[in-house]
Amino acid sequence: MGQVPLYGELHRFIPALASWHGASIVEVPIRNINRERGASHYGISRTFRVFFDLITIRFLLKYLSRPLHFFGTIGMFSIMAGSSISGWLIFDKLVYHTDVMAQHGPLMMFSAVLLLAA
Repeated sequence: MGQVPLYGELHRFIPALASWHGASIVEVPIRNINRERGASHYGISRTFRVFFDLITIRFLLKYLSRPLHFFGTIGMFSIMAGSSISGWLIFDKLVYHTDVMAQHGPLMMFSAVLLLAA
């Protein structure tokens, strides 16, 4: 088994990352010891960092081996949006005989960029 890459504070998720890299995970029972003095430094800011780390782990585990599943969704949305805009512009040109480039030039360029980016 290779090394598990850790970014930022992803050490919290070592079991999930190690499992994804092929390691066997077992549960080891422990005995919790109560805090004798002092206060916890775990606040709302750390909660947000953990949440964003969870999103990062989800993204890495789901799309790292299949990046086209992520970019394919964005590409399909881009194709649908670009095709819809282009279809409306063609309809406007053929039915109402408008000068599409003069009246809708930026929109036409935007639809072309959407289609090319897809």
